[in-house]
Amino acid sequence: MLTINETTILNHTNSSFDQTAVESPSSQHNRMTRAGSSSSVNSATSDQQESNSNNRYNERTKTNSDLFQLQILSIKCIVQIELIQTIDNIIFYPSTSKKEDLQYISIAHALASTSIGQENLTYINHFDDLHNDLGMYAYMSFDQLILLVDCLIESHMFARTFNSNNEQRNLLWKAGYRGKAKPNLLTQETNSIACAFRILFRLYSDQKHINSNDLLKRRILKLIRDCFEYYLSLQSENHRDAWTSVLILLLTKLLKLNEEQ
Repeated sequence: MLTINETTILNHTNSSFDQTAVESPSSQHNRMTRAGSSSSVNSATSDQQESNSNNRYNERTKTNSDLFQLQILSIKCIVQIELIQTIDNIIFYPSTSKKEDLQYISIAHALASTSIGQENLTYINHFDDLHNDLGMYAYMSFDQLILLVDCLIESHMFARTFNSNNEQRNLLWKAGYRGKAKPNLLTQETNSIACAFRILFRLYSDQKHINSNDLLKRRILKLIRDCFEYYLSLQSENHRDAWTSVLILLLTKLLKLNEEQ
């Protein structure tokens, strides 16, 4: 038989057991559901944070990659211009072409202030070409010089195509390429074709290559026609102004040819 104390303890234990120890299936389900929901929320939040972090990292990586590519493009453009100038310096000696350009500009100003006629041709012929033996022209073969002309024309056409593509230039500008103005390759476009013309006209007036005169004449005429057509198609005043020295060079070289040429 149970004593009073044992009965009291048993009743108390049963009561506690009924109220706290035993959990109904529905309560158990609700508690597990709440725990699962909390875990899901925490997991989703963590995943979202990780995704945002990855996105920021990818954006920074892409930005750095884009800037790196723009820097490479800028370096390539600078190197291209330096190569063009190097070709000119090697063949004609440094500063010779610059002096020639200044001379021809003086001729153009002089012609603008004189009457049109034979006296102008006489005036032009008083200016001797700045041909000297300091450059490497005399030591280079015809094929070598023509190969350099081809390379210069290829560089010119690349720059011309780029300068005509306003959409591409706008995209590069918005991406931060080359500062506050739309990028252009005007220096490459004009310097390359000017150097090519200097080589061709020098070959055409060289008695050593008289057997190649027909070939040179065709190349010169084709290139001149192409350049004039391109110049007439230009809409930008700055772009046309960049061609001034090239046009003066061309017209002066043509006027200095003898009647047979």
